[in-house]
Amino acid sequence: MTSLSRSGDYSKVGTKNAEGVTSGKYADDDKKLSVLARYFGFNTPTDLSSDKISVVLTGSKYDMRGYGNAFRSLSGAFENSPVFNIAYFGGEGKKTITVDMDMPKYAVLNPTATLSDTDVCDKDAVLYFGLMGRTGSDITVENVKLSGSIRSVCISPEKNTVYDLNKLPYNKVDGKMYGYSTGGFIGFAEKASEFNKVSLESLNVISAGFAGGFIGYNNSGNITVNGSDASTGEIVKSSGVLVKGQRSTGGLVGYIQSGSAVINDFALENSTVEAIVRANEFEKT
Repeated sequence: MTSLSRSGDYSKVGTKNAEGVTSGKYADDDKKLSVLARYFGFNTPTDLSSDKISVVLTGSKYDMRGYGNAFRSLSGAFENSPVFNIAYFGGEGKKTITVDMDMPKYAVLNPTATLSDTDVCDKDAVLYFGLMGRTGSDITVENVKLSGSIRSVCISPEKNTVYDLNKLPYNKVDGKMYGYSTGGFIGFAEKASEFNKVSLESLNVISAGFAGGFIGYNNSGNITVNGSDASTGEIVKSSGVLVKGQRSTGGLVGYIQSGSAVINDFALENSTVEAIVRANEFEKT
């Protein structure tokens, strides 16, 4: 798997209206092709997000741990970043992907904040975290085993240290927390998702918001999990999974806003799911 990251010219830091940069953006950011198309040399239409994309894995093992935070999801991790229509992800035979994704965000502790500032973590940060942050189309994932760690947490502005989820403070205005969703495969699913012979092994999914082993937040569309091999009848097992979140949390799906989930022949063993919800905190003003 080829590493994907944006290059930066630090000599331009502090330069007003540096060449190629306007209002903090690269000039071609709004065309939604800058990183993917430029890096891989794709011959694409102007708006790459209008196409359906198939990610076919030809190798058997992909270890992403060496890239650390340079790998921040394949699609739509940030609030305003492009959401690509990844219609297929997987390949023939078992594929193992190991990640080490850690995305801290600064907590918002301003007691005079407005409604637009009511997130417990800074909005200028990753909102949808996972192998694919946010998906924009129906997607099929198959023959993939996911391992490692995917963590989206909050940092104290005063101490510059990571909050323990058990002690994470809520915003002092209305105690609400929006958006932040972390999943093993998908942080925020916009449409239907199908998982065929997919498993989790020794995977930690930690979130300051919604958390799920497969999907953090399902906005719409049905979810189907087919955990058995049609030719052999063998059930694909998942084990050693820790899913921990500050809001709705689940071993497979953290929260379903709309749609339904159908789970066929799925086994989750020796795993822990922990939702940290302190109801009294939501009542504070």
